[in-house]
Amino acid sequence: MRNLAQFQKFANLNADGRLTRPTIDKLMTTPAPSPWVTIAFDGAGNFVAETGRTRRDTELAAIERMQRRSSRDVKISSVAAPNCLGFAITRYTERGRRGRTNFTQAFTSAGDSTDAAARNASEFCEREKGGGQCQIRYALCADGSGGNRAPDDADRRRNRNDQQEDVRRHDRNSPPVNSPPPQQRFDPKDTSVNSRPPQSGPAPKFDPGSLPLNSPPPQERPSAPGMRFDPREMPANSPNPNLR
Repeated sequence: MRNLAQFQKFANLNADGRLTRPTIDKLMTTPAPSPWVTIAFDGAGNFVAETGRTRRDTELAAIERMQRRSSRDVKISSVAAPNCLGFAITRYTERGRRGRTNFTQAFTSAGDSTDAAARNASEFCEREKGGGQCQIRYALCADGSGGNRAPDDADRRRNRNDQQEDVRRHDRNSPPVNSPPPQQRFDPKDTSVNSRPPQSGPAPKFDPGSLPLNSPPPQERPSAPGMRFDPREMPANSPNPNLR
């Protein structure tokens, strides 16, 4: 009964859910619903495409997906089979008194094939654009064929980042590209190339009676004069007391 009421509403009949004569006539003459394609998009160039058996279900599915991707206002464009939809955008920048302002415009158009839909969307973009260069982003038919998408700048950056993800990730066991080889890392047990060979045995203890390595032998050392005062010892330059 609920499905019958929905059909009556679709056929502009009294949606009471009863199988009346006008309802039977509409059931016999109304063709089966054809598939639809819907493209939902916002003002920043984001978009999604959906296909379905009815226009209502297709548009609701496209709007729901688009709202999960973007918080901006969503617009939709839909066509039924055997037609297709093409989607084109253009981006440009204008300079004003308060600085630069970036603009993004989106255009959709229908065609009997993906090539025709893409061409019509490109021509529509060229006629109505405010600046920039028109670029075809997507083309999809209601029967599900097509779906060719040209990667935009964000997709190229995303793909490039994905390719470099393994290189950019930090790995403790993988040294940087410009790091020295592992054998050149500091090791307290590894002496330098020009260092003296270590002495075998324990380190020598300090001995006050041991002369330094560069000190002269004891017999060659000059005897230092005594520093203590001796009244019987005359200075070297004092006069002889016998001459007085």
